[in-house]
Amino acid sequence: MSLVSELFDFVKTNPGVNGMNIQNHFSNNTMSDSISELEEINAIRWTEQGYFITGQQITKTKKIY
Repeated sequence: MSLVSELFDFVKTNPGVNGMNIQNHFSNNTMSDSISELEEINAIRWTEQGYFITGQQITKTKKIY
């Protein structure tokens, strides 16, 4: 499973998490790239309450980690 998919699943099961929570959970420097990629394909979005998924699954990703 790619890091992008793992991040998507984490946000899906923990709606409202912020970037710091994600960074602490994964302890990985490439987290911001994964967040950006998910935002680019409209899989997640940021609100004042944190990150939320906008779809039920990822249909494609551009990068594999």
